[in-house]
Amino acid sequence: MIRRVALITGVSLGLLYGIVLFATYQAGIPVMASFLNIYTWFPLIIVPVGAVAWWLRRNLVPVPDLKELLQYAFLAYVVYEVLYAMCTYGLFGLYDRTANDQLIRHLLAQTEAKMAGQQVPKEKLDEIRKLAGSEKGPLTIRKVLLGFGTNLVLDFIKSLFIATITKQTVHPKR
Repeated sequence: MIRRVALITGVSLGLLYGIVLFATYQAGIPVMASFLNIYTWFPLIIVPVGAVAWWLRRNLVPVPDLKELLQYAFLAYVVYEVLYAMCTYGLFGLYDRTANDQLIRHLLAQTEAKMAGQQVPKEKLDEIRKLAGSEKGPLTIRKVLLGFGTNLVLDFIKSLFIATITKQTVHPKR
């Protein structure tokens, strides 16, 4: 039961990400950049994964323990990350290989405009331009796999957080 729920959660969130990614791409690079900024700074995926963990702890008999909650959360994240990687590579590596460069140029222009108003030193701007230049070109499988591995480490930490908080604070129905 817990694995099935984890698969459903991960697939649902992965498909939702893919739909929003491609919809914002169709709306234009500025819209997609806004979505990706929000997605980066607000890890919203933790909310539904945590909510389902809460539901599992509250409603399942026998009550899931820490290990089962951790397995649920991490499996949901793994499935989500697979779909996330597929959607990201599908858009930036297959569908439109120029979208990555367009996105980087747009984000660099936004950053430069913000920093110009704050009178940031020229060296800092040059450093940001150099970093942006190193990411140019189409997205490669290697970059996607590196991001996938990095995200899994962070997802395990988030899963442990979700499992621990849920185990400690949610009391099963009697």
